[in-house]
Amino acid sequence: MRTEQLLREELAGVLRDAGLGQINDPDILDFDFAERLGLGSIELADLLIRVGKAYAIELPSDGMGRFRRPRDLLEAIEEAPGIETAGIGQSVLGPPPTPPVKNASVTSFSAMAREASTLLDLLRARADKHGQHPHLKFLAPDGQVSTLTYGELWDRGRRAAAGLASLGLASGERVAILALTGPEFFVAFVAVLCAGGVPVPIYPPVRLDDLDKYVERQSRILRSAGAAFVVADAQFQAAAALLCAATPSLREVATVIALSAGDGALFCVESPPELALIQYTSGSTGDPKGVALTHANLLANTTAISGAVIDVGLQPSDAALCWMPLYHDFGLIAMWMGLGLFAGATVVLISPVDFLVKPALWLWAIDRFRVTTIATTPFGLDHVTRRVSDDHIAGLDLSSLKLTFVGAEPVRAKSVEEFARRFEPYGFRRGTIAPCYGLAESCVGVTFAHDALHGPRVDLIDADLLATERRAVPAGPGARTRSVVSVGTPMGDQQIRVVELTGSPDEPVAQRHEGRVLVRGKSVMSGYFGRPEATASVRVGDWLDTGDLGYLADGELFITGRIKDLIIKAGRNFHPQDIEQIVGELPGVRKGCVIAFGEEMPDSEPGNQGSQGNQGAERIVVVAETTGDPAGHDQLKALIRAAVVEATGTSADDVVLIPRGSMLKTSSGKLRRQETRQAYRTGTLGSSAPAQRPTVAAKTRYRLRRSVGRWRETLVGTYIAVMTVSAILFGAAVAKRLSNRTAVWRFTHRMVHLLFAAIGMSFRRKGVQLPEGQAIYVSNHPTDMDPLLLLAALGRPVVLTAKKRLFTGVLGVLAERLGTVPVDEDLESSLVSYEQMKSLLAAGESIHIFAEGERRGTPGIYPFRFGAFKLAASAEVPIVPLVLRGSRKVMQGRPYRPAALEVDVLPPVWIDCDPGDLAGLAKARAEVRKMIAEASGEPLVDTRGFTKPVDKASVATRFSTWGSRSKVTPAR
Repeated sequence: MRTEQLLREELAGVLRDAGLGQINDPDILDFDFAERLGLGSIELADLLIRVGKAYAIELPSDGMGRFRRPRDLLEAIEEAPGIETAGIGQSVLGPPPTPPVKNASVTSFSAMAREASTLLDLLRARADKHGQHPHLKFLAPDGQVSTLTYGELWDRGRRAAAGLASLGLASGERVAILALTGPEFFVAFVAVLCAGGVPVPIYPPVRLDDLDKYVERQSRILRSAGAAFVVADAQFQAAAALLCAATPSLREVATVIALSAGDGALFCVESPPELALIQYTSGSTGDPKGVALTHANLLANTTAISGAVIDVGLQPSDAALCWMPLYHDFGLIAMWMGLGLFAGATVVLISPVDFLVKPALWLWAIDRFRVTTIATTPFGLDHVTRRVSDDHIAGLDLSSLKLTFVGAEPVRAKSVEEFARRFEPYGFRRGTIAPCYGLAESCVGVTFAHDALHGPRVDLIDADLLATERRAVPAGPGARTRSVVSVGTPMGDQQIRVVELTGSPDEPVAQRHEGRVLVRGKSVMSGYFGRPEATASVRVGDWLDTGDLGYLADGELFITGRIKDLIIKAGRNFHPQDIEQIVGELPGVRKGCVIAFGEEMPDSEPGNQGSQGNQGAERIVVVAETTGDPAGHDQLKALIRAAVVEATGTSADDVVLIPRGSMLKTSSGKLRRQETRQAYRTGTLGSSAPAQRPTVAAKTRYRLRRSVGRWRETLVGTYIAVMTVSAILFGAAVAKRLSNRTAVWRFTHRMVHLLFAAIGMSFRRKGVQLPEGQAIYVSNHPTDMDPLLLLAALGRPVVLTAKKRLFTGVLGVLAERLGTVPVDEDLESSLVSYEQMKSLLAAGESIHIFAEGERRGTPGIYPFRFGAFKLAASAEVPIVPLVLRGSRKVMQGRPYRPAALEVDVLPPVWIDCDPGDLAGLAKARAEVRKMIAEASGEPLVDTRGFTKPVDKASVATRFSTWGSRSKVTPAR
C-alpha cells in the first residue's frame, strides 16, 4: 500500500506541474495515460524519472511504449532492480575508455571527401582508408556499447542491398525505413542507396498496441512518396504490414536480417540516382510535403557543417554525441553525415526515448567518451536542466566539450542561460554553445554562431518598436523588451538575405529591419517530391523563401518568428511564441499546450469600419488546455488576458479553454497552429473526434490478399514449370532426329515461341535489324532463362556457351545438337578457348558471349570482361549489344510468374583499335556496357571491394590474353 500511495503522490506532482490540475478519483491508477490523464511523452518521461528517484530503482526505457496506465507502472516498480543514486553515471558506464590514437589521415581525408559526387563515394572512400576506424557507437541504457566501423557499415549495407535488389527494387524507387536508433537503421539506409533506391525515413510507433492513428498518418506519407518497400525493425513488422495494407504502392516488407540472409553477395550500383533522400518533417502528416534532396545537396551541406566544426578544432580522434531521432535532419544529416561521414568523428548515439527517461545518461556519455561535440534542441537543454538531480551527476566532467550545437527550434535565451549556469560547476563552458539555424529545405544547416570567448550573443530589443515599425532597436530604459539569440552567419557557400514581406528578392532591407528570410546555395532542395505547385510557392527567383521572419545585425542573423504565424492587430505585429510562453507559465494552464493566432475581424465587428477603418486587422485568439474546474474558467481567462497585456501591451480578444489532451500537435509534439485556427473557425476545438479504427479490417484485407496471391502464384508457377520441362523433353527428342544444326536451330526457335505463348508470356525482338554477316553478340545475363530468349531472338545458328555442368541428361542432348559449347572456369581452358574462337570466327561463325562472365542473382550490369572485345578487334567484326529483359521478373521468386519478354538489338559497335591496345579495348568495353545499362534500365554495378577470392598469380596473364570467363570451342 505504501508503494501505491507514493505512486499516487508522484502522479499528482506530474499532473500539477503540467498544468493538468488535480484528479481525486480513487480509480486513477487504472486511467489510460493518454486518453484519461492527458499525459504526452514528455509528461510520461517526467513521471518515470520521478518514480525512479523516489524508489531508487531502474525503470526500463521501453516503458514509454509499454505502460498504458499507472497500474502497469506499479507492477514494474515491484520488479525493478534497486540502484545507488550517487555516481549513477559512473556505475552504469564504467571508467572512461583509453583515448584513441590520433589518426592524421582521417583529417587529411577532407580533401578527398570534397571530390565525392555521392554519399556512396564518401562511405566507400572511408571504408577503403579507415575501414577499422569506429564510425558509430550505440549506447544502451544499461551502459552497454556496440560499435559499427566504416568497413562494417559498408559491407553490411551492400549485403542487404543484394537482398533488396533480388526483390526487384528498381532504380529510383522509394524505400521507407522504419527503425529505432541502432545499427539496423544505418545498414538499411546504406542498403537502399547501394541498391539504387531512395531512402524515406519515417518515425516508429511509440505504442505497438495502438497503431490506428500511426498507420493513418504514416500511410499518407508513404502514398505521397510512392514507396515500394518498407525495411523495418523486426519489432515493427506488424505496423509495417498494416502500412502495406493501407498503401497501394507498397509491394514488400523486409527486415535487414532477412535482406542479408542470402549467399553473402555484396551489391552496389555504380551510378545511383541523383535523388538521395526524401525527408518528411513531423508536420507533414496532414498534407505531406517531402523535401527531395540530391547527393549534391547533402554533400554541399555536410561540407559546410564539417568545415564549421573543423575550424573550431575537431580532431579525428574526437567523439560527437547525438540523441536526436534519425528520421530528423539534425540527427541524420548534421550528426551522422556531417560529423561522422565527412568530418571523421566517431558518433555516439543514444535513443530519444532513453534521453527522455534517463537524461543523466546523456551527460555521463559526454564524460565517458570525452565527447567534444553535441547537438540538442532548446527543449533538450530544458529537459536536462530540470530533470537531472545533483546526486545523479556527482563527479561529472564536461570539460571535453568544444561545441554545443543548439537548434531545430527557436533558440531561447533563457534555456541557454539556465543550462550554462547549471552545469558550469561540472566543467561546462558557455563559450561552447553554438546556436544554429536551418531548415529541411536546405538539408539542415544554414547558419552557425560560435564565440568561444563570450558565448551566445543575445540581442535585447525594444518589443514595441518591433511590433509597430518592424525595427529591431536595442531596448532603452523602461522599454518593453524581447530577447533574441543570434544564430550567426552562413555556413559554406550558402547566402541569406532579408527582404520586405511583399518586396522584391533583389531589394534587401536595412540592418536591424525585420523581414522575410531568403536563402540560396547548393544545399537548397531540388523541390518537394511530386509537388511542383508547392515547390513554386517557395521559390523567389533563385532564392528559397524560408517562411521565417528575422533581421540582420553586424552580419549575424536573428530569427523572430514564422510569417504564417504572425499576428497583426491595430497595425502592430505580434509573434505568437511570446504570448504562448507567458500564458504557459500560469497556474491551471498546461505547459506547452497554448496556441495563439490571429483571426481576421469580420466587417460587421466594432472597430472594423471598412476601408476607412481597420479592415484586414486581426483579433488575438488564445487557445489553452486546462483541467481546472469549469466554475473557475472565467477567472483563468481573466488571468490569461492580463498576461497577454503584460507581454504585448494589448489584450487577447478571445480566450478558449479546452480539455486536457485535446490540443492539436504533430508527431514530435509541435503545436499545429493552422489546424487549430481552422478548428476554431468551425467550432470543433477540444472535440477530439474518435479516430477511425481500420486495424482489424486492414489486417483481414492484408492477410486475405497475401493468401490468395500466394495460391495463385503457386498454381501459375507449377503450370509454367511443367510446360517448360515438357518442352525441353520434346525438343531433345525431336532434335535427335533432325539432320543438321541449322534445322535444329529453326525447330528450337519455333518451339520456344510456342512455349512462351502457352505459358502466357509475350515475346518480341525490337531495335535494329540483326546483321547479315558475322558478329559477336554481347548481352547482359540476368537469369538462367536467358538462352531461351536468345533462341527466340536469333533464329539462326550462333555459337552459344554454357557451363560444363549443364551438359548432362536431356539438357545436354539439346545443347549439343544446337552446337552449344561447354566451358570451364580454369585459366588453361580459357586460353585454349580463345584460340578456338579465333578459328570459329575465321570459319565464318557468329558468337554470343555473356560479357559479365557469369549470372548474378541481383539486378544490375556488372563489369564486362575483355575477351569479346579483343576477339572483335582481332577478327575485325562488329560487337552487337543485346539487351535481355523480363526474365528476371519470371525468375526472381518461387513460384515462377509470367512476364513480358524482350530482346533489344542495339546498333553495332566496331572496335577501332589493335587487339593489344588495352586502353582502346577498355574504352569500347565501357561504351557497350553503358549502352546495355541505359537500354535495360538496370544500374551499372560497382564491384570494387567485393570479397570474392581471386587467384592473384593468374590475373595479369588472364587480363592480357583472354580475360573472359565465357569461352567457346568449335561446334561439332
